[in-house]
Amino acid sequence: MQYTFPKTYRVNLFVNGGTPYINIQGRGPSYNYYGLSVSKDFLSEKLNVNISASNVFSDKQTFRNIVDNPTFRSESYSIYRRRYFGIRVSYRFGEMKAQIKKAVRGINNDDSMGGGGNAQGGGQQ
Repeated sequence: MQYTFPKTYRVNLFVNGGTPYINIQGRGPSYNYYGLSVSKDFLSEKLNVNISASNVFSDKQTFRNIVDNPTFRSESYSIYRRRYFGIRVSYRFGEMKAQIKKAVRGINNDDSMGGGGNAQGGGQQ
């Protein structure tokens, strides 16, 4: 979700997640991911400064994967660092002046328009 405030301030909030899943061999983990970014344009909207953060309330997330059947059981744990802070600065130098040419495509069905000899078929003679 993005909201643009006056004076070219923008706030972007994102949330993502998934529920545990079951497959033929076992169960997989659930996950969640969230973040917030704030950006501001300067110099006639040519310079953009963006500050972002994600998963600020949890440093890491542990995923537990289980494979379980009558003859075998396995549990694995994976730990991922999810917390992120970032600053991005971008500058737009100019505009692209050249137009991108669109290819003209079509089917030219001229095999039924005459031509061809007596034994070759073709159109009317």
